[in-house]
Amino acid sequence: MKFAVFEQIKKSLESVKKYALGEIGNVANATVEAVEEIAGELNNKADKPHYITVVIPTEGWQSDDFDYTNYYDIVVEGITEQDRADILFLPESMKTVAECGFYSMTETLVGKIRVRAMTVPTQPLTAEIVLKKG
Repeated sequence: MKFAVFEQIKKSLESVKKYALGEIGNVANATVEAVEEIAGELNNKADKPHYITVVIPTEGWQSDDFDYTNYYDIVVEGITEQDRADILFLPESMKTVAECGFYSMTETLVGKIRVRAMTVPTQPLTAEIVLKKG
């Protein structure tokens, strides 16, 4: 009789174990699916930077009353005032960048990126611009 009760308890525990493992598996699968869905949405919405290489010429500069009085507008289709543009000069332009007192910040306007300097550069400047949608 004791043996039969022991067997019955053992079978009950095995049934509980299978049920629990099945439920844990279901919860784990649902969790993985939810995380994958969230990750997919984040990848679609993530601000992925766009890189463009530009040559800023020595002609076409204008001036105003800003502290860095000389500016040049780089035309970029689709850019808005809410976007961000970071400028990174290539090594061959660094001496001219320093000589003209280039302002490290850019200004985004509708359809263009404005860059500024204390004086107009004497050589064309080659740079990479990193665009991020705002």
